[in-house]
Amino acid sequence: MLNKEETHVDEYKRVEKALRESERDLIRAQSIANIGSWRFDLNSGMVITSDQTRKIYGILENDVTIRRVQTIPLPEYRELLDAELKNLIESGHPYNIEFKIRRPSDNAIRYIHSIAEYDSEQNIVFGILHDITEQKLAEQQRWESENRFRSFVENANDIVYAITPDGVFSYISPNWLDYLGQSPENAIGTRFDLYVHPDDISLCHEFLERVLDTGKKQSGVEYRVRHSDGTWRWHISNGAPLRDNSGAITGYIGIARDVTDQKKMEEALRENEAMLQAALENSHMGVAIASAPDIKLRYINDTALRIRGKSKMNIAGELYNQEYFKNWQIYHTDGHPFEYDEVPLVRAIVHGETCSKEFIIKRDSGEDRIVWANAAPIYGNNGKIVAGIVVFLDVTETRRLNE
Repeated sequence: MLNKEETHVDEYKRVEKALRESERDLIRAQSIANIGSWRFDLNSGMVITSDQTRKIYGILENDVTIRRVQTIPLPEYRELLDAELKNLIESGHPYNIEFKIRRPSDNAIRYIHSIAEYDSEQNIVFGILHDITEQKLAEQQRWESENRFRSFVENANDIVYAITPDGVFSYISPNWLDYLGQSPENAIGTRFDLYVHPDDISLCHEFLERVLDTGKKQSGVEYRVRHSDGTWRWHISNGAPLRDNSGAITGYIGIARDVTDQKKMEEALRENEAMLQAALENSHMGVAIASAPDIKLRYINDTALRIRGKSKMNIAGELYNQEYFKNWQIYHTDGHPFEYDEVPLVRAIVHGETCSKEFIIKRDSGEDRIVWANAAPIYGNNGKIVAGIVVFLDVTETRRLNE
């Protein structure tokens, strides 16, 4: 008989120990997951809470009334919480709600998610609540980051686009409409080469393949894109691979800039340079341009070379320094030699002067030529001298006739 009683006692102790361990495990699990449980007894108006619930709500007392609990959520949620609880009790409507509280223990604002069910037999509501503050803050940061990126893309001056590995648009920013007069929605899902000039398609394919093959950013491909009005616009694109979470390349993202106006300006500049070059090369006056501050010759036309008695091969690109100056053999009209600092081009570059002089150049052949020259500095956008120009005319025959 005694042995049976001892056996029952031992069994009771084991069960009691297991229950305590189970309770400790439950408490630990709630703490780790930041989840608490609660039970609202509608008969007594008391709320029985787990330790983790009181910690989440910032409640220090053990005995909690429903009125005490109702003071903790922010006021703007009170009506919603009451309505959800009423719907649960009266009609069995699921109680699943998110709201914010001001925790009385430290006055912190916390985000809460609570789920509950109603036991009509006992007239008790049983629920759990989860502190989801970190999750909500992370979602808010992600949303803000995505919103900033979306705002950047939608307001950028350039077109942002994404292409699948087989060349199909998967995304196009809204300003596609501004630059090409077409709805981006209509272009998404179509191949990019439908919009590219036939002569530029192979170049674009090579660029896309280079990005996908190397897995690295590429830049500087220029191509023409068809506008809805039938004209062709010049674009320049940079591109980089798109990757999934595993790092595998899933496509291509690019940024395209319309450079049509720049291209037109460059073409106009080339035409102007060609006309200026033709004018200079066919001028009866010699022209020479030297950079500052090194006074290195950057340009000299054929007339200037003929006056000097030199060829471009042995004169252009040389420094107009004092050693080189001696080879020019420049003299005043009275026969005494020029000092280096008296040379018009030197005066223009070194001193910023605009000056005119008449002098004699002695050619290597020994022949003297009388030259009239006018030199001036050339200024850059920063107001500093970047070069100097001298224009000179062989007046030898005129002076001899006058004599």
